Amino acid sequence: MRLGEICTLRKEDPQTVDSIPCFLIRPHPETGWSLKTEAGTSVVPVHSKLIEAGILALKDTTDGPYLIPG
Repeated sequence: MRLGEICTLRKEDPQTVDSIPCFLIRPHPETGWSLKTEAGTSVVPVHSKLIEAGILALKDTTDGPYLIPG
């Protein structure tokens, strides 16, 4: 994932796909953020170390629309 994709992950972007926790990388039309190309839209599995660190719990504990605040 690119840094811009990580920084703009929204709370609804972590999803489970075929029983695998993933990040959905897609444009955010409401904020004007877009991917470099349409081919950039993707589903990225979440690494087990991020799951252990609690990345998926952030969607329930942070304020605002983004998964990672600030």
